[in-house]
Amino acid sequence: QLALLCLQKQRFDEASQSLHQAYKLGLADAQLLSQLGGALFNAGQWQDAEAALLRSLQAQETATARELLADTYKQQQRLEEAVNAFRATITLPDASEAQSARCKEAAAHILRVLLNRTEERVLNVPWAQKGGTACHKGSM
Repeated sequence: QLALLCLQKQRFDEASQSLHQAYKLGLADAQLLSQLGGALFNAGQWQDAEAALLRSLQAQETATARELLADTYKQQQRLEEAVNAFRATITLPDASEAQSARCKEAAAHILRVLLNRTEERVLNVPWAQKGGTACHKGSM
């Protein structure tokens, strides 16, 4: 929580120190780690956001954390990993219809526009082809 406060105050060095200390102490609260990942993402701290989100997903797989991780990969130009994470988000049971639609759209955009792979479908999951939905607003 101290890391979140430091991020809110734009004290990035202190936030990073707090975060690394929390990791040393075994921080494994999936929700808190996901919140930290989101705050780090919004602050443009892509590598720290990725680390927090991966830890969050280790503790508990959630659509929100997976989508944020996809957006983090996209911001780092790790497009294949972003597409895979967007695809994974769509398949999670807690993904909302709107979230699935955002993710499907984001993955399709990366494949078509950024990777020039128009022949590739976003998902090979039959239900997702019919009326799937999508991912994180800030990533496009």
